[in-house]
Amino acid sequence: MDDDLAVPPGRTVLDRVHQSMLLFAAGRSNALKRYLVDEGIGKDERFWSLAQVLSALYPSHTDEKR
Repeated sequence: MDDDLAVPPGRTVLDRVHQSMLLFAAGRSNALKRYLVDEGIGKDERFWSLAQVLSALYPSHTDEKR
């Protein structure tokens, strides 16, 4: 996948966390950085709070926990 493609932010915080997970899982680190930094998604405390809560639900050995 091309890391130069822009990722439009999802409508909800959950959508945005999920989009971040998909970018990370696909190895699209440049797109993930743009999404979190340039799009400003990473400035939303609700994003990080929800990501922490969801992370706590996954067993430590799963890909989702990463």
